[in-house]
Amino acid sequence: MLFAIALGGCVPGEAETAGRVSTLPPTPPPTVAAKPDRLELVLDRGRLRCGVSSDRPGFASADADGGYSGLEVDFCRALAAALLGGRGALDLVPLSRDDAVAALAEGRVDVLLAGTVLTQGADVQDGLDFAAPLYFDGQQLLGHRARGYSAASELADLEGASVCVHAGSDAERRIAAAGDGIRLSPHLTAATALAEFAAGNCDVLTNDGSDLVAAKLASPDGADWALFPARSLTVRPLAAAVEDGQSRFADAVRWTLYGLLIAEERGIDSQNLDLVLIDADADLARFFGARPSELQAAMGIPGDAFYQAVSQVGNYAEIFQRNLGRLGIARGWNGLYRDGGLHYPGPVR
Repeated sequence: MLFAIALGGCVPGEAETAGRVSTLPPTPPPTVAAKPDRLELVLDRGRLRCGVSSDRPGFASADADGGYSGLEVDFCRALAAALLGGRGALDLVPLSRDDAVAALAEGRVDVLLAGTVLTQGADVQDGLDFAAPLYFDGQQLLGHRARGYSAASELADLEGASVCVHAGSDAERRIAAAGDGIRLSPHLTAATALAEFAAGNCDVLTNDGSDLVAAKLASPDGADWALFPARSLTVRPLAAAVEDGQSRFADAVRWTLYGLLIAEERGIDSQNLDLVLIDADADLARFFGARPSELQAAMGIPGDAFYQAVSQVGNYAEIFQRNLGRLGIARGWNGLYRDGGLHYPGPVR
């Protein structure tokens, strides 16, 4: 019997049914309700709901007058200007990191910029669809100026230093591999590591640069702390995210960011945009709406979308300087590719 089966023979009872076609109806695939098109929802609503960080100075934080400002906030304004014609057609929704992904999944926000890191896990497991990176974050160091540290300090200057770090984090592993002369001071949480550094119990604190900026600005002693090196030790791309399956909306978000970068690349800013477009080549004129654009029409967005974003909010360099440059943060990885940075906008054609 085993021999017959191995050669493709039949077991008893198979001969009568082997050539028959089943008459049972096929099982229908499970019905999945189609998601509403998020781009259409935003355009029909006439307002953009943008999830931003709740308290990250330089990225999204409250002003003295109760308004919100920061890199994330200005990108939301640029996106509102692009899609809806006005930077004020915007509802900002401050979110904690723990609540950010749920807010997007539940439809409380249309687009998410709350320090969201583009990783494989977030892309595959969290139901996110990412645009291009808005900001390249990464591990940096914060040192006490009174102990010889400055913005010009480098990793080599840590010889003999005590470094506070969140135990078990990637930051701890990387700094441990940086040199034998570093004395690590691991702590249970990032907040505890910060508190120990602020109390003067270690020379240097290490974490993501954006978190160190927030700590420096929030502390009354922040002016006595130096952030270094100018170029991060690692790269962690923070990117705008939309719900998975919303490719049209993701395209609109991605190309709005590219529009800000293309403007900088071509020497265009909020002040000279109209003047430059007078003599612009056909592709550039089309991209910024000075000529009819079939591509913007195919995307489902206004032909002058990127013109509105730059004219109302500024190019990427203007936005960076307004929010992070004024805090002493160098462009570093966030420069254009031609300047040694990582930002490379898609070609205009």
